[in-house]
Amino acid sequence: MNKTWRRALLMVPLMLMVFAGRGFAGGPCTCDDIPRIKARLAQRARLAAAAAQVVAEAAQKWFSTAGWAKERFKQIAFPNQEPTVEGVQDYGKPPQITEELKNANCESIWKATQAHEDDHAAFDKTISNTRYPWIMVFGQEGGSVLAPKEARGYAVEVAYLTKELERIQKECDPWTGTISYRLVQNREDASERKAISGDGTVTTTTKSSVNYDVTIRIESTGRPRAFVTANESDTSEEIGKVRIDCRRPTIARHEPEWKSAGWDHVTSMEHTASGNVDAGVSVTFANGRYRIDLDVPEIQGTTNVIVRKHNDGGCGKPNDNNPAPVRVPWHMKKSLPVIDNPVQKPDALQGRDSDGRGGIVTWNLTRTPMRK
Repeated sequence: MNKTWRRALLMVPLMLMVFAGRGFAGGPCTCDDIPRIKARLAQRARLAAAAAQVVAEAAQKWFSTAGWAKERFKQIAFPNQEPTVEGVQDYGKPPQITEELKNANCESIWKATQAHEDDHAAFDKTISNTRYPWIMVFGQEGGSVLAPKEARGYAVEVAYLTKELERIQKECDPWTGTISYRLVQNREDASERKAISGDGTVTTTTKSSVNYDVTIRIESTGRPRAFVTANESDTSEEIGKVRIDCRRPTIARHEPEWKSAGWDHVTSMEHTASGNVDAGVSVTFANGRYRIDLDVPEIQGTTNVIVRKHNDGGCGKPNDNNPAPVRVPWHMKKSLPVIDNPVQKPDALQGRDSDGRGGIVTWNLTRTPMRK
């Protein structure tokens, strides 16, 4: 290893090495961050190996030299300047990660740096620097950073990133299988009131029904697809039964001329829709349970509006008024239940549950590793 590389070895790692790009605000790493974590891990592994080699070479020179002659080792020392330790706000004080480092990296990366710096602090408390080869960077306040500390620090960082990468890759391995949800609702209400005109009552009945089926298929490649069918109806029927006085105002009569009258008015809206669309499926793990969030976008369909009116008896002749049905667009979107699956088999999720409103959801998913 030449002198230039040895000098760069401890200086470059100590410089603030932040991946350029979007701001992470220190948040958790996601599947999109896996390439960045891999690149960081590879870099740190190279630096750990190089630092270990410097320590080995320095140790050999140290033990081959008589006495504690610090001046004899200026050939492998660094220029007299303050090193910039990655993520540490004030050199020589307890390690604290800077906001700049957090904002430029996701959580697993900056926490690995924190572990690196925390190991330096632990090293300083437990081991005297003079027991190690004199490979030093002199700070403005006389502080020093030894190669053994960097070798240890990078080894800690590599171990942390390795564990985090394995965890995130595991979470990002794709799930395959099916999720089905069926919602059936039926409702009927009736009310009765006194007729506004005439002597009698008016009964109003409303009925509604919902039949919604969705099956989400998740393949190993491509986005999940949702196959949806929906049928809904809303019907309102008003039935009136009254007795009315049919006397003509121009004819003087002392007794009323009562006749029975009635009507049956029905308004019905029938909604239908079906489609095959991309769906959203999110599987997350926390506190020993899997949570599955589902999202199916809006489905377009049609609504048929049917009006039927029948008037019977009274002072006139019976008549019917049945206009032609009217068809209008219908846009339908249902909120799907969140699936809560306790861990039984970490790579297989299966179950059936009710959402408490007439819906049943079933799921059968298997996780398929995509890496090696």
